[in-house]
Amino acid sequence: MGVMLGVYLPTIQHILGVTMFIRLAWVVGIAGIRDTMLLLLLCCLCMEINLQTLLTSISLSAVATNGVVESGGAYFMISRNLGAEFGSAVGILFYLANTVAASMYLVGGVEVMLVSTFHALMLSMIAILLIRRKRAAFPRSKECYRIICVGRSLEKAKLKLPKNHPLQEKVNQKLLE
Repeated sequence: MGVMLGVYLPTIQHILGVTMFIRLAWVVGIAGIRDTMLLLLLCCLCMEINLQTLLTSISLSAVATNGVVESGGAYFMISRNLGAEFGSAVGILFYLANTVAASMYLVGGVEVMLVSTFHALMLSMIAILLIRRKRAAFPRSKECYRIICVGRSLEKAKLKLPKNHPLQEKVNQKLLE
């Protein structure tokens, strides 16, 4: 299979997977539909090529059942079958790849939280503007009421007031002004 298709592309796909698929809409906007489909086809092609990985893992599980697997997991299996020297080199690369992948997953998770928070804040700002303009932009539409409800719930969450709090009436009056 070679270094490129067997090692490099599946590893990069694993490490950048979260970040790439979170930004898929941006990729479509920049690259276009044709190039995005080509990118997804390449990713799926790498997954189809990984049939050899499935066969390798099945044979590795057959090797694992021949003896007791001590602590170390995959590193122990590699070093037991290929030798300590080769197992150490593969173990260090395995550790580094998982470290980089974990950091990319953290970046992807934080990006999702930031984007959702940004959209919620934008909705609350729109709701406050609509409330202050007394619904002049969308008179009696369902979207207007939906945006206003989102804005009010975000304002309550920001102020963290209980339902029967004395200041809650003042907040409602300010929002309706």
